Amino acid sequence: MKQIFEQLMFLPRMFNTSSHKVQECGIWSAVCSFIIWLLDWATHFTIHIVGVSVLFATTLFIIMVADFVTGIRASKFEFLRDRPGEKWAGESKKGLRWVIKYFTYIMGFYLINMITQEVTNLNLGIIADLTGIDFEAVFVFLLKIIKLFLMLYIMRWECVSIDENLERLGYDFKIFDFFDNSLTAITSLFKNKTGIDLNDKKDENK
Repeated sequence: MKQIFEQLMFLPRMFNTSSHKVQECGIWSAVCSFIIWLLDWATHFTIHIVGVSVLFATTLFIIMVADFVTGIRASKFEFLRDRPGEKWAGESKKGLRWVIKYFTYIMGFYLINMITQEVTNLNLGIIADLTGIDFEAVFVFLLKIIKLFLMLYIMRWECVSIDENLERLGYDFKIFDFFDNSLTAITSLFKNKTGIDLNDKKDENK
């Protein structure tokens, strides 16, 4: 019995809050717990609320950061080129527009995910029994197609914007022509089916 209690002699030292090591371990434990909670919350929000994967959300965030950085550098480069000797003060509006644009994308995916969940909760099985058409599956399929198109179109938009910023900096890489060319057919198909020309809207936003 005595040998068992001797194995537990470390417990009083572990809970000795006056010890510097215990305090340090407690702080790091709290920090790690907060990081784990934050990652878990972000994962839940991204997958179950927004309705996209963590990989896509992270990739989009990185691409948008690259677009923001290259855009700022291109603006500074053009300012110093056109106004030599003047001091470039930066553009705070670009940062605000970047935040608004990112949350607009998130809200778009959230609305699609919310409508998809509402459609599945409507219990359209009765209508399917009467008509022989599974309207729930049709609506969900259409929403998923819209979501996929939105994902590809946003990625294409941001990547082409990075390419344009690099051109303004003097680098003519054309590394994102794949996104521009691959979605041209999809955009044309969408225009033929709906009559909406997304390229015109893109030009207006610029």
